[in-house]
Order: sequence, then C-alpha cells, then structure tokens
Amino acid sequence: MIKPTRNDTPDFKISVLELAEEFKKNESAANAKYKGKTLAITGRVDTKMGYGSAMALVFETPHREQGFIVQCFFKEKDRESFRRIQNKKEFTLLGLCDGKSGNSPLSITHCKLY
Repeated sequence: MIKPTRNDTPDFKISVLELAEEFKKNESAANAKYKGKTLAITGRVDTKMGYGSAMALVFETPHREQGFIVQCFFKEKDRESFRRIQNKKEFTLLGLCDGKSGNSPLSITHCKLY
C-alpha cells in the first residue's frame, strides 16, 4: 500500500476551530473529506513538544476539555520550521491529515510552516 504524502499545495485551507467543529459534528464524514488530504491549518498553538527527533504540537480547540485534540507531527527535515513555532501564538501549518478515530486525537503528520 502506498502511503499518501504531503503536497506543497493544500487541498483545503481551514482553521483548527472549523476543523474541530466538522469532526465533532460528524467524524465519519470529516474523515471521508479530509483523511489523506493536505491541509493548510491555522490555529493557536497550545503546547509544543520536542524530545530528540520527536517533534509535535497540540493546537488549542474549544472541545479540548471534552477530549478533542488536534496533534501535528513534524519530520526531521522540517526541524527548522518546528523551531520557529512558539506556544500561545497563531500559526498556519501545512500537513497531511491522518484522520481521527473515536477518542484518539485528530492527527496531522508531515507538518511544516506554511
């Protein structure tokens, strides 16, 4: 099976808030629409985590207290992009939507600043 890759041009430009609302309203329909697609996603960074080669961040969402989390993961080749991101500031990232299942976070991979 060939894994989808992030394009340099987004299939969708959307805010974290809009994306969270779509997944909260109908997870199955949102997965069908966004999974495997490149998103330019704009939002305020809640937490940035970098441990060795593992780099990730979590966006602020209105449904976080109910367990809805949007996580973005970075590859080593995008380390410089990751370093420029600051907590509690708004950024737009380009990344590949891996979708959401049940109580798991919405996962965006292969992220970089857009």
